[in-house]
Amino acid sequence: MRNRIEVRLFIVAVSTALVSVGCPLGGIPGPTNGDGVSLDISSKEEDAFDAVNQERVAEGLSILTMREDLRAVARAHSEDMADRDFFDHVNPDGDDPFDRMADAAITYNTAGENIAWTNYSNAVEQVVDGWMNSPGHRANILNTNFTHTGMGVASDGEGGYYFTQVFIGISKDVPEGFVEIYYDEPIALFAD
Repeated sequence: MRNRIEVRLFIVAVSTALVSVGCPLGGIPGPTNGDGVSLDISSKEEDAFDAVNQERVAEGLSILTMREDLRAVARAHSEDMADRDFFDHVNPDGDDPFDRMADAAITYNTAGENIAWTNYSNAVEQVVDGWMNSPGHRANILNTNFTHTGMGVASDGEGGYYFTQVFIGISKDVPEGFVEIYYDEPIALFAD
């Protein structure tokens, strides 16, 4: 009888410890939003989107509008980088951000992309700070020609996160068929 009580107490203690560090029990996934995306990922996307807009407002610029089709393209690229273990604007199949947007039937006059990977616990802050401290990424964030964006995040399953932000601008003031594109070297931020 005593052994049975000790075993039960041990199981309760281990279960409590696992739950307290965020390990789902029995392979049950954590909570998701309506699209089946984990709330952690969705929250990081929203927080990064808000942080980028705060940077724009601080510079006296208009905020970017989130578009779900752009978000889907950005999220798919982050998931692709995590799934296939690469870190680049161009995927192993040779598709760049503009190919991915074309595949999603997204039209624009001006487009850009920022990507980052980090394993910092304050991932959003580190990524947006990293982008703002990189001239090319900062230029994308503060580009006055960009009007819409999509932010996508994916976990690498080992405590790191891939971030992709795509930007587009749609203007009637540019000649038909004119397209500008912008992207810079990827940024990787490692926790000590």
